[in-house]
Amino acid sequence: MRRRVAPHIFMRLSDRLPFGTPALAGRGNRMPFGLIGGAETLVANGVILLWPRQAALLFSVFAALVAVTVVPRLGWAGRNLS
Repeated sequence: MRRRVAPHIFMRLSDRLPFGTPALAGRGNRMPFGLIGGAETLVANGVILLWPRQAALLFSVFAALVAVTVVPRLGWAGRNLS
């Protein structure tokens, strides 16, 4: 039986890595919440597969939601990562 090493190694590394960089400490370094993430992408792809004739419209809606997510994050990055 083969052991699954990769998840174990990741868990060990994540325990040792610092979360949040010292340069950003105290500057409100939390990234803004996003509307579109991994689960939403899977749902969108499933919906597009269910209704392929509406794919252009569904892709447009999904792209608009991604843009709503990107704009605040770009502003956050400009303020905090310079």
